[in-house]
Amino acid sequence: MGRFNLLDEPWIRVVASDDGRCEEVSLKDVFENAHTYKGLGGEMKAQDFAVFRLLLAVLHTVFSRVDSAGEIYGCDDVDGSVHTYFKLDERMRPLAEVEEDDVDDYAGSLYDTWESLWNRGSFPPCMNEYLERWRDRFFLFDETYPFFQVREADIGEGKINKSSGSSIAGKNINRRISESGNKKALFSPRTDKNDNKSFLTEAELARWLVTYQGYCGLSDKVIFGKEKYEAKVSKGWLFDLGGLCIKGKTLFESLLLNLALVRPDQPEALYAQKPCWEYSPQEMIERYLRDRNTPRRIDNLAELYTLWSRAIYIDPETDMSKPFAFEVVKLPDVAHVDHFIEPMTLWRFNKQGDNKDRYTPRKHREEQSLWRSFGLISGKGENEREPGVIQWITDESISPCIQGRRYRLVAVTMKDDGNATSWVPVNEITDTLRLHEKLLTDEGWEKRVNDVVDMTNRVVQNIYGRFMYEVKDIRNVKQDGFVEREIAQLYYAVDEPFRQWIARIQPSEDKESTIDTWKKTLKKIVKDQADHFVAQAGPRDFIGRVCSKESGDNKEGEGEYKNIATAYNAFSYFLNKQLDVEEG
Repeated sequence: MGRFNLLDEPWIRVVASDDGRCEEVSLKDVFENAHTYKGLGGEMKAQDFAVFRLLLAVLHTVFSRVDSAGEIYGCDDVDGSVHTYFKLDERMRPLAEVEEDDVDDYAGSLYDTWESLWNRGSFPPCMNEYLERWRDRFFLFDETYPFFQVREADIGEGKINKSSGSSIAGKNINRRISESGNKKALFSPRTDKNDNKSFLTEAELARWLVTYQGYCGLSDKVIFGKEKYEAKVSKGWLFDLGGLCIKGKTLFESLLLNLALVRPDQPEALYAQKPCWEYSPQEMIERYLRDRNTPRRIDNLAELYTLWSRAIYIDPETDMSKPFAFEVVKLPDVAHVDHFIEPMTLWRFNKQGDNKDRYTPRKHREEQSLWRSFGLISGKGENEREPGVIQWITDESISPCIQGRRYRLVAVTMKDDGNATSWVPVNEITDTLRLHEKLLTDEGWEKRVNDVVDMTNRVVQNIYGRFMYEVKDIRNVKQDGFVEREIAQLYYAVDEPFRQWIARIQPSEDKESTIDTWKKTLKKIVKDQADHFVAQAGPRDFIGRVCSKESGDNKEGEGEYKNIATAYNAFSYFLNKQLDVEEG
C-alpha cells in the first residue's frame, strides 16, 4: 500500500498572507486556493522554481485536453454536431494527436481557455478531477508507482554498472546544506549531532525530491549498462537554465502568466502532453535510455517540466524518524542547443566553440543584476532571443488581458562548485525586477529601455572603466582585478536607483523626459563616485608619471605624461558628452 499521497498531504509551502506567513498545503489545496495565496514559500527560490514548474505541468496537461468548463476541445460541424479534436480515455489521456486540419482551431481554443481562466480568477473543479483519476501515481512511498521515482527492480543488479545505485543522504539533497561525505558544509542550518543533518520530514522530502531532479550535479557514479552514455549525463535540466518567471499578485496569477499554452514559434508545443506520472517507472527509464547516444529533444512542456535527471529509488518502508538516504542512477541528458521549447530561461548566442552560431541556455551571473540583461529579456538586441514566457505575455491574444498591470520578473540560477567533474550545487543566484507590462509589450518603450540599459553599461564600463584603467597605468599596477573591482562598486551604487527608476515608469509619461531623469541620476552617481575616488588619491597620483604607449608587448614612442587630474578631466569630458543633461 502506498503512503503519503501528495494530493492530500500538506507538503507544498505557500505564502498565505500579506505578512509573509507560510503554511504547508496539499497539491489539491494549491489549485483550489491558488487565488488566495501570494506565492510559493519554500526553503529556497530554486526549490520554488522546481515546484512551480511541477504545478505548471499539471496545468498544461489538463488544459491541453479540456477547457475551463472541463469540456473536451472541439467545434460545431455544419450539420450541428460537435466535432472534437481528439478523444480522451478514462484517465483523460488523448487517444491521438490533433489532426493537422484542426491545429489552428485548437490553438484558438487554447487562447480562449487561458482568457476564460484569467477572467474567472481561480481554477475550475476539473483540475482536481484530473488529479483524482491519477491518485495512484502521487504516493511518495509506493511499491508500484512511486512519485518521481523508480522501483528497486528497475535499478537491480545486472541493469546498472554497480551492484547498487549511488547512496545520497538527506544532507546532500537538502540544498541549504549540500554536504557530501568528503566535505563539511560550513554555516549549516543543522548540527552534526546524531546525524541530524540527514533527517527530513515527508513534506521536506517531497519538496527536495522535485528539486533534486532539477539540480543534482554529477558527483554520483552509477549508470545504466556497462558502457558510458555517448550523450552527456544529466546534471539536472534546471541546473543549466537562467531561470526566468513572471510573478503576479497571487499564485494563481503567477501560474497563469507563465502558462504558455500556445507557442506560435514552437508548433510542437501543441503535441499531447506527457507528464512523468502518466508513465510507469520502467517506461520512463526506457524513454530516457532510447536516447543514450543522442541528446533527446522534448516536444511538450509537461514532459519538460517533469524531466528526470536520475532514476531514484526510495525504499517504500523508509522510516522517516531515522536519517534519510536514497539510491540514484544517472540518466542521459536532453538537448540544450536551440531547444526553444523551453520558455523559462535566458538564451545565449554562441559566437565560438562547438555551438557556434547557435543558442544555448544562459545562466544568470552572480555579479550581474537582472536589469543588465534587459536585452536578453526583451530580445531586441542583435542575436538576442526573447524567452518564451516573455513571448507569451506579449502575444497579441494575451497582452490585452494584462494591460496596465505591474509585475515582477524573477530570476533563479543554481551556482555550482566550479568543479567540472562534480558540479555540486552550492548556492543559488536570485534577482527580481519590478516593472510595468508596457515596458515589454509596447515596442517603443521596450526599445528605449533597452537603449538606456546599453547606455548605462557604456558609461560604467567604458567611461568610468577607462578612468580606472588610466589610474591603474598611473600607479603602475600590475595585478589584475583593480579595474573590475572599481567597476563592480559603481554598479552597486547604480543598481538600486535604476531599479527604482524602472519600477516608477508610467507608460503615459513622455519617454524623453523619463529617460532624461535617469540620465541626470546616473550622471550624479558616476560623478560622485569619481569625485570620491579622487578625494582619496595620494600625492603619487597627482605627481603622475610618463606612461609608455603600448601595443600588446611592443612599446611605441617615448610615452606621455599622466596624472589623476588629467585622467579626471578626460573622464569628465566623455561623461558630459555621453550624458548631455544638467545634473538635477
